Amino acid sequence: MPPNILFIMTDNQPAELLGCYGNEEIHTPHLDRLAAQGIRFDNATCVNGMCSPCRASVLTGLMPSQHGIHTWLDDRLMDSWPPEWNGIAEFAALPELLRQNGYRTALIGKYHVGAPFAPQNGFEHWVTFPYGHTRSFWGNEIIENGRTHTYPGHSVDCFTEKAVEYIQHYDADAPFFLFLTYNAPYGHWPAIQGPGIGGLAAGGADGGDAGHFHGRSRFFSRAQWLLGARAGYLALQHARPGIQRTFADVPTGAYCPATNVQIDGEPD
Repeated sequence: MPPNILFIMTDNQPAELLGCYGNEEIHTPHLDRLAAQGIRFDNATCVNGMCSPCRASVLTGLMPSQHGIHTWLDDRLMDSWPPEWNGIAEFAALPELLRQNGYRTALIGKYHVGAPFAPQNGFEHWVTFPYGHTRSFWGNEIIENGRTHTYPGHSVDCFTEKAVEYIQHYDADAPFFLFLTYNAPYGHWPAIQGPGIGGLAAGGADGGDAGHFHGRSRFFSRAQWLLGARAGYLALQHARPGIQRTFADVPTGAYCPATNVQIDGEPD
């Protein structure tokens, strides 16, 4: 039987935010172990690290100049979209191709490529929230296979629990493709010291909510025996590089932006 595929995608996370790429301030031991036991890409690039273009590229295998999404989809325009609008509907998406080859498909997490209210792009199992942008990590409204409810805790915990639940109750007669798309660490919200988010550097790297995200990756270590019991297991961790150190309204880098500007005069 073909291998099961767990594709983990994080949001606005440059490679330098991971220990396996040399970060000594933010500790990511679980993801470092995945990198050590799997394949780490040291010479890869992302054509457009914005939320929507990057996700469209991952799902279609096309560059933004080909699939046509060049920036994030604005939630404020959602009311003007058709009810089931899909920004990449004209292309064959990865989950559609996998379904044609016997896979069961699931999206759990952030979508941000079209209307989020019903499954799109060949996904069968569908757990997301009604917005593309993260307005808060806490108390989010969740759309779960046509049912809407509010998850009182952290969204990373929600998506992790739903992913583990999906794996635990999965029918092993066919392989699965689980696209687990976290909305963390993101760039709007600072790291808040508290239960489960301790240990981040007080200065230097801000890191968004990286500590919380990496802390929750231990759930998959505990559930690994479930995956090992399947015919095969393939885990892909795709950390989106983000848009760093640019003149932008949204600070998506891991560090405070630093810009060198000449005041006056000429260099000696």
